Amino acid sequence: MPFPAIPVIIVLLGGAAWMRRDKTHGVMTPERTKIFNAALAGGMHDPGNLEKLAKTFAGEGLSEQAALLYQRAALKRLPNEVKLARRQIWRKAIASQNKAALQRLAAAYDAEGCTSAAMRLREIASGLPDQPPTPESQVSGETDDTSEPGNEEDLPEKQAAE
Repeated sequence: MPFPAIPVIIVLLGGAAWMRRDKTHGVMTPERTKIFNAALAGGMHDPGNLEKLAKTFAGEGLSEQAALLYQRAALKRLPNEVKLARRQIWRKAIASQNKAALQRLAAAYDAEGCTSAAMRLREIASGLPDQPPTPESQVSGETDDTSEPGNEEDLPEKQAAE
């Protein structure tokens, strides 16, 4: 019986290809980090280009980064009315003294792919007391440790979801 050369050659070529595979698959290299950060910082305004980049990142085994790029592309495609409502929520948020509400809004922004806005909200919240001052304590300079946390309607969660 003759030796079956074709299956052996296929196995050898497959083994050689596996040995030479790209060692950076699934690794966030400095070049990839630079491209990713530039895209998130606003370097890409076209949602189609963001989706192409996301597909490339997903193909390279970088699923977390790809998901964030897909989210950013979806944000760019939002209708103008929604963008206007989000701006109004942002303005209300940065004027808020409610730390818990700011942290909830930051988490919502993170879930939608607005990472820089979420980071800025967390910075603002970190400078606030755990309990917002009551109007009486602002006048007298005292704090009331027995009071409940501030008005939860300061930043409605329903608006954050828009």
